[in-house]
Amino acid sequence: MKLLIGILPIALSFIFYLSAKQPKISIVLHISAYLALYVLGTIISINIYDVLIQDLVFMTSIHGILLNPFFLIAGAYIGTYTLSLLLSHIIMKIKNGA
Repeated sequence: MKLLIGILPIALSFIFYLSAKQPKISIVLHISAYLALYVLGTIISINIYDVLIQDLVFMTSIHGILLNPFFLIAGAYIGTYTLSLLLSHIIMKIKNGA
């Protein structure tokens, strides 16, 4: 886990570099982010529906969603993607002098 946390800024920098150099890669990253958000929404909806159908609202049943690997992968991508967009926005503001 510590290795993953250490690699994350490097991956973020690489994604930012690629999207700045190749506009087509930026489009692929946007589409991937859309799909990842769709996966997150679907997984959350299914889990909430299961909790409501079973009429059991326990913290463990709600937090069981965090054990889903697809949820973790999609969430990690969305987090990294959001940070790269924020970094891009900050750099553009600095570049334009605003």
